[in-house]
Amino acid sequence: QSYGFLVSYSPTDRLMLVAGIPYIRTEYWGPPSHGGAPGIHVDDGETHSDFTDFRVSAHYQLMEYPVALTPLVAVVFPSHDYETFGHAAHGRQLNELWLGFQVGTNLDPWIPRTYTQLRYTYAFVEQVEDIPHDRSNLNLELGMFLTKNWNISAFGAWQQTHGGIDLPIRPSNPLFPEHDRIGDDEYFNVGLGMGYSLTEKWSGFVTYMDG
Repeated sequence: QSYGFLVSYSPTDRLMLVAGIPYIRTEYWGPPSHGGAPGIHVDDGETHSDFTDFRVSAHYQLMEYPVALTPLVAVVFPSHDYETFGHAAHGRQLNELWLGFQVGTNLDPWIPRTYTQLRYTYAFVEQVEDIPHDRSNLNLELGMFLTKNWNISAFGAWQQTHGGIDLPIRPSNPLFPEHDRIGDDEYFNVGLGMGYSLTEKWSGFVTYMDG
């Protein structure tokens, strides 16, 4: 379970600054983790909770028409020394620099009450054991307003790791204690969502995604 705490501030009508941190609750159940390898404290079957990494970002709306284009830069850094080894580990505890952009447009001229938006980031990730494992992430959303208040969306999320190590690896491998941090982690997930605008300032939404 993940809970996000964030604050944003716009000093101008084009610049937005955002700072946030997730709070993660994990619990492992199943056979002995990693074959019963010692030192995996978070996989003891109990619930473990912890904050992980701060993320601070700046977004600048470069243009609004014919598409809205917003370059972004972000830094990610660990909030403290937390657990990174185990199936129920809370995170990777690595420093990262993100460069990317967001682009979106109204599709109403072609399909009434629809919109689309895309976000791409390239993460320069701190190396572990001198192994590069930078990361590209691409997120796409296609949405439609059924009414003034209700909207539905379809999502796609893709990740490509540039480097890393193939998983799984044997416990005898010297990189085994770090494999969760430097694995060649790639995925393509799709999902659906629905949102409702309660007022001009408040809205709620629910999203489901699967790989």
